[in-house]
Amino acid sequence: MALKEGNQKEKTLRCQLDTGATCNVMSVSDFKRIGRLIKPSRARLKLYDGTTLKPIGQAKLRAEYRELELELEFQIVEGQQMPLLSADTCTRLKLITLNTVNQMQVKGLTTEQIVEQYSDVFEGLGCLAGEYHIEIDESVKPVQHLPRRVPVPLKAELKEKIEELEKKKVIARVTKPTDWISSMVVVKKATKMRIKDFP
Repeated sequence: MALKEGNQKEKTLRCQLDTGATCNVMSVSDFKRIGRLIKPSRARLKLYDGTTLKPIGQAKLRAEYRELELELEFQIVEGQQMPLLSADTCTRLKLITLNTVNQMQVKGLTTEQIVEQYSDVFEGLGCLAGEYHIEIDESVKPVQHLPRRVPVPLKAELKEKIEELEKKKVIARVTKPTDWISSMVVVKKATKMRIKDFP
């Protein structure tokens, strides 16, 4: 995406789409390649892990993507973070589409009728087509957690759950040592069992 400040020469930056974000975010090092004018910001950014981050300021940049041109506000932060585009920006730039069910269409329908009419929404594991590339920070030291104890009454059900996930190819069996080992936490709710990865 091409970005510029005022009459400055535009720069092309690769951005990450974050449909969970409510604002656009850019590192100060990336911003310095594009503009100079940073205004004070009163925002507090809440990160995925629950912590908060205070931006060093905010800036307005002109963004061009294909035939679209928008003025976007970015929160400027310390660090080496790839620029993030919020859900609203992604929608306005037509990078994503938001599909909703019209409430008038489902008014008066039973749960069974809704599930039958929109069966494609309730089937499968929510997998996306294609492959996803994950960038790994090689400077981060691998963590190897010790196994957590599983209550004896849950062991048989846990084994069945793991075998089910393996058959569905959600997880894969590992038979040799790995650099990273995360703790597994078993949560039993009513008739369902959930397996969580504990960082």
